[in-house]
Amino acid sequence: EQLIFGSRDEHLYMLDARTGQTLRRIPVGSEVHSAPVLGRDGHFFFIATVGGFVKAFTIASGRQLWSSRTPCNLPPTMCALYSMRPVVDANGRVIVGSMDGHVYAFDGDNGELAWAYQLEGATRSSLALTRDGTLLVGGFAGVLHAIDAQSGEQKWTRKVAAITEGVGSIADDGTLLLGDYAGFVYALDHKTGAVRWSMCAVPGTCGARVDPSRIAVQCAPTLTA
Repeated sequence: EQLIFGSRDEHLYMLDARTGQTLRRIPVGSEVHSAPVLGRDGHFFFIATVGGFVKAFTIASGRQLWSSRTPCNLPPTMCALYSMRPVVDANGRVIVGSMDGHVYAFDGDNGELAWAYQLEGATRSSLALTRDGTLLVGGFAGVLHAIDAQSGEQKWTRKVAAITEGVGSIADDGTLLLGDYAGFVYALDHKTGAVRWSMCAVPGTCGARVDPSRIAVQCAPTLTA
């Protein structure tokens, strides 16, 4: 059993999870701010880098299988992939959000770009994927997008009060839970985007004009059993 993570030192680390011993330290050419995600068969994994690259590696040896860059033609900082964690869909595609205002899906086998979806602005949101293949992503524009993971086509959008990065848990009944920088937590129907309920995490302080450093619900909520 291995522990895998990337670092701002532009390396990927693979550790023995029982002892903490470093098994491999792999240069990846750019900072890594997001968590690695496993491929469908459990034999390989993906990382996304600040340099705008998505890379695939084998778990057994750490060998790089492929490396693909997003088609972003902006300055490097605007092409960064800061998503807290990419997702892998039922077809094995790895999907990431970019600071260039797009969501990109890459073929997990060869790294070819499958589709690109344009948002209203930059995103470093975590991504959520429902059982029926709906991808959910937020962004700096304060708009939540539901995307068909197979085709890359829009299903619906929902405006919230502020920037949303914490697109999180999906309940068994399809309720999506997320937070925003205005201090609100929302429960939405993942099929329609309808708001089932919303609440202010710190009563009396929420709102788009309030300093987000004091009230933002930045991380994704976690749902218990």
